[in-house]
Amino acid sequence: MNFRIVLVCLVFILYFFDEISSQQELNNQEECIDGPSMWYTGRRNVTSSGIACQRWDSNFPHAPKQTPSDGSHHNYCRNPDGDLKGTWCYTMDPTKRWEYCKIKKCPDDSVVIWTNHDSKNGGAHILSVKADPEIVKLQTDTVGIFNVSVLVASNQTKTEFWAVTADYNRQMIFFTDYMSEYIGVRYMDLGITAQFLEGMAHGIENMAYDWLTGNLYWTDSEFKWVMAVDRTFSFYTPVYRTKLDPPYAIALHAKQRKLFFSIYNSAGAVIVTTDLAGKGERILFASPEVYDVTGLTIDYTDDRLYWTDFTGYGGKVVSSRLDGTNKTVHHGRSGAIYWGISAYLDYLYVTDVHARYSPAGDKHYSVWVINKLPKVESVFRYTLEGKPRGISILSKNEDRSFDDVSAEGECLNQPACDHICLPRINATRECACTLGYTKVGDTRCVTNVVQDNFLLLADAGQGKVFQIPFNITSTNQYSVIPLRKTKKVATIAIDPHTKNIYWSDKRVETIKKAGLDGSRTYPLLKQHAVSMAVDHRDGNVFFADEESQTISVTTSSGTHTRVLMQPDNFNETDIKMLTLDPKNNALYWTDAGSGIGNGSVWRMRMDGSRKEMVYNKLHSPQAITIDYKRNSLFIGEAKTGMVYEKPLDELKTIQNTSHLNAKQFDLSGHIRRLTFYIADIKVHENTLFFVDGKTNKIEQIDLTSGPASLTTYGPSEFYRITSLALFSTSYYDTYLRPIPNPCATQNHPCQHICIPVSNTTKRCLCEGGSVQLGSACYKTANSGKAPRYKEGTCPIDKTYSLLPCFSEAEVTWTDPVWTDDKTDASALTLTRPQWKSPANFSVGTYVFSYTATDSDKNVARCTFNVYVKATSCGDPPLMPPSLMINGRLPCNYNFGAEYDVKCVEPNTKIVFQGSSGDDVTNICTRSGNWSIPDFKSARCRPKPTTAPGTATTTTTATTANTEKEQPHTKKIHTISPTLSDSNTKGVGGIVAPQSTGLKPGTVAAIVVMAILLVIIIAAVVIMTLRNRPIWKVARFEFPILWKSKTEESPPSENPYSVMS
Repeated sequence: MNFRIVLVCLVFILYFFDEISSQQELNNQEECIDGPSMWYTGRRNVTSSGIACQRWDSNFPHAPKQTPSDGSHHNYCRNPDGDLKGTWCYTMDPTKRWEYCKIKKCPDDSVVIWTNHDSKNGGAHILSVKADPEIVKLQTDTVGIFNVSVLVASNQTKTEFWAVTADYNRQMIFFTDYMSEYIGVRYMDLGITAQFLEGMAHGIENMAYDWLTGNLYWTDSEFKWVMAVDRTFSFYTPVYRTKLDPPYAIALHAKQRKLFFSIYNSAGAVIVTTDLAGKGERILFASPEVYDVTGLTIDYTDDRLYWTDFTGYGGKVVSSRLDGTNKTVHHGRSGAIYWGISAYLDYLYVTDVHARYSPAGDKHYSVWVINKLPKVESVFRYTLEGKPRGISILSKNEDRSFDDVSAEGECLNQPACDHICLPRINATRECACTLGYTKVGDTRCVTNVVQDNFLLLADAGQGKVFQIPFNITSTNQYSVIPLRKTKKVATIAIDPHTKNIYWSDKRVETIKKAGLDGSRTYPLLKQHAVSMAVDHRDGNVFFADEESQTISVTTSSGTHTRVLMQPDNFNETDIKMLTLDPKNNALYWTDAGSGIGNGSVWRMRMDGSRKEMVYNKLHSPQAITIDYKRNSLFIGEAKTGMVYEKPLDELKTIQNTSHLNAKQFDLSGHIRRLTFYIADIKVHENTLFFVDGKTNKIEQIDLTSGPASLTTYGPSEFYRITSLALFSTSYYDTYLRPIPNPCATQNHPCQHICIPVSNTTKRCLCEGGSVQLGSACYKTANSGKAPRYKEGTCPIDKTYSLLPCFSEAEVTWTDPVWTDDKTDASALTLTRPQWKSPANFSVGTYVFSYTATDSDKNVARCTFNVYVKATSCGDPPLMPPSLMINGRLPCNYNFGAEYDVKCVEPNTKIVFQGSSGDDVTNICTRSGNWSIPDFKSARCRPKPTTAPGTATTTTTATTANTEKEQPHTKKIHTISPTLSDSNTKGVGGIVAPQSTGLKPGTVAAIVVMAILLVIIIAAVVIMTLRNRPIWKVARFEFPILWKSKTEESPPSENPYSVMS
């Protein structure tokens, strides 16, 4: 029996030393931590200097203040307090309380990215930094400087990157340029950036990406909808319309097919959830639970919804389960204006758009990093010069949530959609069609183009032509004309005889032609037209050239073209629009001249002869049209809202060029908007249709009832309407078809161009560069053409919005590059506008004009407009006598301006909208409304007094993240960023707690434990032998004293289970 007991003891000792050697081998081998070090569950039990770790449940030799989440019945390295320097443990050295284990971090290419606008130095950037702050901390040098990468950069003034999201799998970053109005895509693998949906991104607030389908979603505060586009950017559709109030924040859960977004109004915000098709709407939170939610994100790690909320007093970071339960406030900061939010593992990244100033007066902004776990209070920030706004994570961890998600989904397992597939809950999907299309059946998308009685419009924002029937019964009753290869349709016209559509594409400087159904598309002429009209009799197209300020005619095939009118004074000519009067064989056009008040209306015969002025001294003539039912000429002024009507019978002879003798329709008193721009007008059946270039809505008035009858016509879903056209078979048959066509006779046909000059006579014209002998045309030796600018070098029209506290906008542009068929570019005579880039402009419209003249005196011009606008909220709301401005009012009340309000009485706090604080901030929003429209419900209450002997706590930018012992917080100096390199040091720093330990020492913990165990075993053996008969057999179960069974169970996957 003694032999058996000794044998058991030997087995125990061998087992013990085998465990010791295994642990020693584990401590010596290389291992790394994947994710936050708080997740580490390995068995390393020695510190970086080789000291053995103390058990977490032992008070010897140190009394622990921290315990790991996986229990305390072990002595393994852990990080219970979220220390950015990683794992640590209490040591067995009585002279050293604790020490870091310094286990390496596994390689991780995850980064946090955000948009950054540097108004001081100019330009916009997308910046990135490692998403794991522990890695950043390890890379941070002793003065607190960390590395930041510039992924996308633009030094153009007309640039402000706004929203951002990313797709790790395809290595793509999506962002919006608020000022240049496009969605950009950065292809990380290729190192290139592309632009999509140019002209459609001005109102985009936030974006979210569905990495399963490749669909991109965004909120648009101007159109008040949530939009989705497919991965090719070919098809887009509103999935949810908010009607009256703008949506702001957005996030989606790709696996659960759920969409989350916020809607704001002056009474407070709501957070709404739907499926990815915008169906199944449910409100998760409403005021007063949320007030102004500007950022949303989904955290796949714990399946929670996180958001930022601006209360007026400051910013809050809040979360809930996806069903809206278990709402939790994680962090709040007075005076902060949190905007974007994104999650990475245990961390939340939040952008703060509220500027702060150093003692030297330098302005800076912050990106805050918040540990989201309830038992860890760790908050620090990255300090920046530029203003951050949108923020996202580029990480496989966040996109895939550590799971292998099948690439197959409901959009691939069912019949393909014509346009865009929108996933729904329960493995279903919905096919949707892009704007202007109608869904037929389950998958098909068709255009319901009607053949008669319709209005056409050119939407330069979408680069498309749309059709609205005259007899619409609902606002969404419209269709797109499926034209091919269009980019920026700027001008349209229709041939009422053939119903062929003509349009001018400014981007490619081409006039094109197609059938009403979009078929038979072909380029007519390599030229851009600012306005066009078609003579139905022979199909001649008359157009105004913006470059040369000429009016020309080309045949219906584009084979022959001739200039009919050249300006008398090039620098004082600005042709806007033209219209035809085939009944009288005349052509009319508007000329804005050299500026406000110098506009005029002109006419000439359709062969270019007998040019004469119709009206002069007009304010801002723009639109012009003729209606034969009223037999009148209509002229629309862009900026006064005045429409003039003059009977054609009274224009047979021009006796007076004053516009005061024309009938007037003053629209300005009924438009009910501070600013407007009448871009085009058309008349049909006693109804005047007009488009406001500011709102891009079509409106109508009954000409008998007058402007008081003004109503909206058609949908409010167009981005930039520049031109109108209409067609009616009855109108054509009644007024146009009966007009004689002398060119239809076969007697003496014209070789190039035939122009009717009366009901019975015609005139043959030869194309430019030809001479006419009889009815024949011969090319001349000196048939030089006017100079042209190289494609893409003449700037397009630009719109700028004033920044807060700025009375002017800085505008940059590039000069056009000219070429000529005969004269060398260096020999061209050039003129340019009075301004040089860059230049500052106040609110208004500015016309830029360049000219080039060749040796044959041919003149060409490049013209573009700059619009500077200010979104103003008007005067701040009145305050009761108990409140006052804290500091100064902003220098103006434009979008982004803000001011603070506090109580007049000292030692009082302001109570408002269910919250209280020292002051509340009012902000001018993009929609032109103050975030706090009135202070009627605000009250002042005495601040609570602190009882004697009671300590007060002040929250600072850095919260101690350890209780190992009293931390020493070191203030880290930060250096202003330099954004000239792709990998730049000095954009900001980390403020992190630094803890000090006791003096180091060494203890042979393993040897001591072995000796103690041998003594215990021996004592047990002796006591057993003494108290039991020798023939009794006792079976020993040797417990592993240094490892409890509870430790072997994984920690809870829901760290919020203890939250209320």
